[in-house]
Amino acid sequence: MCCVALSLALSACATTERKINVTAPQVPASLTVCGDPTSPTGDGVPAPPQQPYDQRAVAVYILQLKAIIRECHGNNKAALDLLDTFQTRFAEMEKASR
Repeated sequence: MCCVALSLALSACATTERKINVTAPQVPASLTVCGDPTSPTGDGVPAPPQQPYDQRAVAVYILQLKAIIRECHGNNKAALDLLDTFQTRFAEMEKASR
């Protein structure tokens, strides 16, 4: 009886090989595209003010452009950070599995 219990205890400690499947993170398209998706030109740039130009219309246009640039830089940084983190952790996992 004692041998059976010892045998069961030792078999519970046996190592099993685990297979880990790693897939690259999916970066949402919204993080890789800059600008206004409803842009009339399709390039993300908002439509310029219509003539006759006034200071308010030009100021609003400049603010829209600045907001798009700021958002784009933030989105691109977030996407690059995500991919960098993935690559770092993937390399650590590969190193640990050796």
